[in-house]
Amino acid sequence: MPMCDTVLPTGRRKAAWRGQLAILGLLLLLACPQSSPNPVPVQVVRIQLSGLEGELSSLGGAAEQAARQALIGQGVSVREGPAGPAAGRGDFSLRVRVGVQRAQGEPVPLPLAPPPEIRVLCTVTLRHEGPRAGLTSANGTRGPALDRLEHVGMTQKALGLQENSGELAALILRLIGDSVTTVAGEFLLLGLDSPALIARAAATDASPAHRRTAMQILGQRRESRAVPVLTSLVRTRPRAAPGQTQPQAGGQSLDAAATEATLRDVALGVLVAIGDRSAVRPLLDSVAFADERELGKLLEAVASLGGPEAEQYLTFVQASHPSAALRKEAATALGHLRAAANASAGTAATPK
Repeated sequence: MPMCDTVLPTGRRKAAWRGQLAILGLLLLLACPQSSPNPVPVQVVRIQLSGLEGELSSLGGAAEQAARQALIGQGVSVREGPAGPAAGRGDFSLRVRVGVQRAQGEPVPLPLAPPPEIRVLCTVTLRHEGPRAGLTSANGTRGPALDRLEHVGMTQKALGLQENSGELAALILRLIGDSVTTVAGEFLLLGLDSPALIARAAATDASPAHRRTAMQILGQRRESRAVPVLTSLVRTRPRAAPGQTQPQAGGQSLDAAATEATLRDVALGVLVAIGDRSAVRPLLDSVAFADERELGKLLEAVASLGGPEAEQYLTFVQASHPSAALRKEAATALGHLRAAANASAGTAATPK
């Protein structure tokens, strides 16, 4: 099986999806307005390991070296430096946690007995150590758009009866290298300017994780230039294969269709975070009135963007959609839109 596997949210249940959209929107809206075209360079100044205990504690040096080489191999700058308040604006720490289990989930006692199959988990986190993201320095550069990147890698293998510890050590080191390589690729996106990120988000041959991270950074920057690409992603639908009525094939695997659905959901959340009302009409045109699942996602999104066009559409859905559940959701979204508009009008009318 693959050495690394990231599980992406499917967005298939409306309630769960709305919760994810709300969380994504809140996180992205914490950012300042549009980023400087010169993002601050990023680098790793500290590597920390945990989970290597007992007989595996001797792997510490080799594990750190595997992580370091994976970073350097991806072009990430690595140098020793201070963490915490003394850290620079683009400084990150890399934290690697390793867990070893029997395949059925029970922790493996160390020293090792020869279990039939071993599962190794590796959680890799890149955490910003410098000043808060979004703060602009005197030379006009802006701190990294995201404070944290994380990847969980997993591998599973039946180990032979001889030299189990050696096989396990090789398995752990390989998984650390693969996991750090994956997150390092996303990390480098923090140093790209917005046009390069827009191109990455649109690139169908780029990894889904990279496209997702590129979109999230654009949302943090509130980059209006990304709106056409994001609305295009929201409109994307899997093609139906000949003889099929459900649009989940067309040469696509179910995994590919689920990945496309996830990217659409992320793009929608980022559009909400950017807050550009020019996205309202393309979003309304992207979904059929009878498509209850996709329309349900759209209601709160256009309510968050606001404006007369969104209000008119929500009023129409509230009054005329055949689904009672969607009429209720539209009424709720319309209430949110009007409450936000009233609050904004009250703020604007308050004397300064």
